[in-house]
Amino acid sequence: MRASLVNDIRYSGSRDNRTEILQALESADDSGIDTFLRRKDSDNAFHFNHPVAAVRAAIREIGTRRHGLINQAGN
Repeated sequence: MRASLVNDIRYSGSRDNRTEILQALESADDSGIDTFLRRKDSDNAFHFNHPVAAVRAAIREIGTRRHGLINQAGN
């Protein structure tokens, strides 16, 4: 599965990573935070004080790409 790059950070589109991202965003929303103190990317590198908005942008990009692939498969 291809990865998305947001602010030069790679986010895998794998099912496990999508699930983890959605859980992290749900937790951020529940906690009212706008920055993750630590965030591990899909290359296992840590990023400190990582914006929740960047993670949200990544999951949207992944979703848009997946939607396009599903549409192509349906043709």
